[in-house]
Amino acid sequence: MNKLTKLVAVSGTAIVMLAACGEKEETNTFKGEQSGVDITTKLTHKGDKVTEQKTESVLNYKDYGVEKEQVKELLDKESEKYQNIDGLEEKVKYTDDKAIESIKVDMEKIDKEELKKIESSAFANADKDKDVSYKKTKKALEKAGFKEEK
Repeated sequence: MNKLTKLVAVSGTAIVMLAACGEKEETNTFKGEQSGVDITTKLTHKGDKVTEQKTESVLNYKDYGVEKEQVKELLDKESEKYQNIDGLEEKVKYTDDKAIESIKVDMEKIDKEELKKIESSAFANADKDKDVSYKKTKKALEKAGFKEEK
């Protein structure tokens, strides 16, 4: 009977460990438009916990009636706010007809208090002690008119 109890305990522990490891990481992509800027957001998550967010925003100069240099001056100034924050990568690429901003946030490494300091941050309400919820983020994106790519 003692051997059977040990076997059941070991089996139970293995099942719990496998269930915890079994939650696979998924990435879902959302596309939308905000103020004439085409935005693609990719949310990588394990269950409801967002582990990474990648956002690409494309602004066509012609749509705004501005020149490349005007956009570059404005975006380069904004870009400075995103630099030197652990867990955050931001860059802007300028072509002849558009500006493409890429932002990658590693939710495992980012200091949410630093992230909140960025004026235009979508994470202004981020709680440093809580994970970013995939379900709540998805709902907010859909409310803003974003559509999930299937």
